[in-house]
Amino acid sequence: MERLRESYSSRGRKIDYAQLVHRCKRDELVILDDIGAEKPTEWVEEQLYGLIDHRYRCRRSTILTTNCSLALLDSRIGSRALSRILEVCD
Repeated sequence: MERLRESYSSRGRKIDYAQLVHRCKRDELVILDDIGAEKPTEWVEEQLYGLIDHRYRCRRSTILTTNCSLALLDSRIGSRALSRILEVCD
């Protein structure tokens, strides 16, 4: 999320926001480390859901790590993203 936020807010970087999002959606494997640790905002919830939902629908491998309980994760990333995660994770 930090890299997405940085690319979104600054112009002229090597990898801009659209390129980074596209790469996260198409790569065979993406690792989202420590989800739920970022400040919960609408922007974070929207970005995570968009990425997780796209990878879910395209059946792309995604590794997620978190220290949050399911209830806390729900409040930090949103119930839509958590629902997608729970459908494909044990």
